[in-house]
Amino acid sequence: MFVNTLVLRTRVDPAEVFTDVLARARDTDLGAFGHTDVPFESVVDELAPSRSTSHSPLFQVLLEFQNTVRAHLELPGLTVEAVDVDPGVAKFDLQLSLAEYHDDKGSAAGMSAAFLYATDVFDRTSAEGFGERFVRVLRAVVDDPAAVVGDIAVLGTAERDLVLDGWNRPGVAADAQTVVELFARVAADTPTPPRWWAATRH
Repeated sequence: MFVNTLVLRTRVDPAEVFTDVLARARDTDLGAFGHTDVPFESVVDELAPSRSTSHSPLFQVLLEFQNTVRAHLELPGLTVEAVDVDPGVAKFDLQLSLAEYHDDKGSAAGMSAAFLYATDVFDRTSAEGFGERFVRVLRAVVDDPAAVVGDIAVLGTAERDLVLDGWNRPGVAADAQTVVELFARVAADTPTPPRWWAATRH
């Protein structure tokens, strides 16, 4: 099996309706699929991005869609089946793997989704939050494909209440100092960054 990675980019205007964004993304993807014979390494060499050992070049999020029939081989006296192997190592900051299932008659029988993430960038709570928001967006565009992208509710009720009310309670007076002055004061009080910051920065 030979697999090549395609780097895709689609600009999203919050004022556009979802169907327009989807159509443009489709055109972009089909155009890219016409060049699948170009090795990913050749694209990287041609674009010559700044290289780093901490992340993959050109992209950090991978979407994997498995819609092929699972391998099954019958030989005289021998049955061969594919075995899923979990390497236990994330190659990208975030990877979303989707798999399509069919029943015995070949009809669509749902899909599964799984996130694989780099633990030095995300934790389980963050990954679960991505999944919840992804499902929330899917449900919104299924209900109304012509929804304006910027109007789709990405946050859940609890998150929205936290942002609007929990973190921004009305009636709280602003400090007389500017942000620059506050930053300078904190920097003067703590010239050496705390150990946790030094250990987690990238």
